[in-house]
Amino acid sequence: METFSRGTLAGEPDGGLAPEYVTGLVEGAGSFTFSRSSKQLTLYFALKLPIEDRPLLEGLQAFFGVGRIYENGSSAYYRVTRHQDLPIVVRHFERVPLRSRKAAAFDLWKQMVDAKQSFRRPDREQLEQLARQLSSRR
Repeated sequence: METFSRGTLAGEPDGGLAPEYVTGLVEGAGSFTFSRSSKQLTLYFALKLPIEDRPLLEGLQAFFGVGRIYENGSSAYYRVTRHQDLPIVVRHFERVPLRSRKAAAFDLWKQMVDAKQSFRRPDREQLEQLARQLSSRR
């Protein structure tokens, strides 16, 4: 079985998390989503856990080698939002796929990532259609 993470590929610590564990964690606590401000669509991958589990989010951040951790009250959030970092998340879930109904949300989100990566000016109509489909799954 292949193991991979951006951290280990770059010779950095991987946070001690197995790829299968990462996928399982995301099955339960992760989301593939977007936010909208005026005409701009921002894609992001996120996990929210109790503040006591912040070390787990730090391990996830080390595993992917990208993203930021935020705290808000009793919760901690791990988010990947940078345009150039999203394909790293996509590659992981292509290699170690989700098995729950969250897989369908990931597939739509991946299409949105691909659309935004493929063009300087992504097809807004395609992105809006995918966003509506993703929103209907929430």
